[in-house]
Amino acid sequence: MNRVFLQFLKAVIFIILAFMVIHGTYLKDVQKSNIAVRSVQESNCPCEKSATVAHNSVVNYSLNVNKTNKVQIEKVSNKLTTTSERNQRPPLPPYTTFTNFLVKENFLTHSENEIRSGFGLAPIKTETGHDIWTENGVQYRKFPFLEPANNTLFKSEFEAYIPFNASFFFEGNKQKLKQNIPKKKIILWWQTKRKQPLLSGLHKMRGCPDLPCVITTDRNYTEDSSVMIVNVQFVDKEKPPKRRPDQVLVFYQVESSNIHTFWHHGDIISKDQSWNSAFNWTMSFRTDSDVPVSYGLVRKRLTEIVKDYKAILGNKTGIVAWMSSNCKADSRRDLYVKELQKYVAVDVFGTCGGKYCPRSRDTKCLEDITTKYKFYLGFESSLCRDYVTEKLFRFLNTDMIVIARGGEGYAQVLPSEIYLNTNNFKSPKELAERIMYLNSHDEEYINMLKEKDKYFVLFEDYPLIYKQRLDYLEYRYEAVSICQLCQRVWNIDKYAKTIPDMKAWFRDKKYECQKPKDVFI
Repeated sequence: MNRVFLQFLKAVIFIILAFMVIHGTYLKDVQKSNIAVRSVQESNCPCEKSATVAHNSVVNYSLNVNKTNKVQIEKVSNKLTTTSERNQRPPLPPYTTFTNFLVKENFLTHSENEIRSGFGLAPIKTETGHDIWTENGVQYRKFPFLEPANNTLFKSEFEAYIPFNASFFFEGNKQKLKQNIPKKKIILWWQTKRKQPLLSGLHKMRGCPDLPCVITTDRNYTEDSSVMIVNVQFVDKEKPPKRRPDQVLVFYQVESSNIHTFWHHGDIISKDQSWNSAFNWTMSFRTDSDVPVSYGLVRKRLTEIVKDYKAILGNKTGIVAWMSSNCKADSRRDLYVKELQKYVAVDVFGTCGGKYCPRSRDTKCLEDITTKYKFYLGFESSLCRDYVTEKLFRFLNTDMIVIARGGEGYAQVLPSEIYLNTNNFKSPKELAERIMYLNSHDEEYINMLKEKDKYFVLFEDYPLIYKQRLDYLEYRYEAVSICQLCQRVWNIDKYAKTIPDMKAWFRDKKYECQKPKDVFI
């Protein structure tokens, strides 16, 4: 027995040491990635200088926080890894969020502590003297900045902006810094979503108009494009486009990976080998994507906001609201709601309930709901790893507490104290007890609202058009991901790759959607 215990103890110690190694290696590699930024040339744009200073500040912050453990970490690291292994760890790519990078490189299983502490964010002053956050080359600007002030569809308090900084963009490559940029590279939406507005001609990119790329949906630019994005969900009986060796084909997937509902015209990567082996990069909600795209981004505020929370609470007459048009989703959220309604009043809006709310009145419905109700059910249609949609992000932006139900991934995107997660309750009855407790304890409910308001949410509006009229709105945090495509294709020598088996990636068992375990089917 003693021998078994000693072996177990040795195994535990080894795991702890391995974690320390990884963490220490990350600090060294972030320091190396900073070398490229230090060589930034003088620029007339104060935004570019500020982005560089901010990146340096983030690196210094991360090193200072871990300064007390640095010697011990280095000793362990030298014992258990070789220099070549440490040098092979990838640096932080431009415009990638720090939290996503930490999760993707297996430094963290979740990142809520980093979001809570503001890790990766550095304060800078804009050209007009305003204080804002910047994160790895991305500035979080108060709306309106690039977005027109009269865009009533834009519902985020902030917008992402990426200034063009040549040294940062080309990752310190001296040869590329000397080159002229004769013309911008073209990013083509080769296959769009249904009802997605078409872009004839070439347009500047949203969020980064000064980067050396333009975007279009016009297939007449297929031959001249550098990147082609394929929303595979909507490809119908077509073959992959013919292309040059240096053209990049991107597998785009923002919907859940449920193979029964994902494909609109059939599974092209299973049925057609020419599609299965055609892609170079992935652009998906999954954290293991080459270019992750999400429905929103949560970050800590630079300065806290002030609200009259008692007045907000005084206007609320309802407890829980839910809007849904998909009544038999794979997650069987309808069954969970039905069980929850046995213990607490839940008003259901949309097709699945008795309260009228068509998609065309989506914004007005949201305004009415956030004024009247204390809680909102942000339940996902599928329970998939990393799949967190606008159901969460959009309603975090309101004066309600969101109740989330989905797969794994919430701890990667927001702190646990600012929302309720059904996974933390044994049953709908137990969740209802918590709801009713907060409903009857005003001070604790208000404190939860205050905690939530220490953060802001970023997303953009994407209108879908039918018969030349607005059909409904989607909200995603996608503009920065498109900007990342631009940066990667200009540095194609570093990011070039081919995916030989797209089906294997798409059907990775770790990302299979799960059947619900909290309801009886």
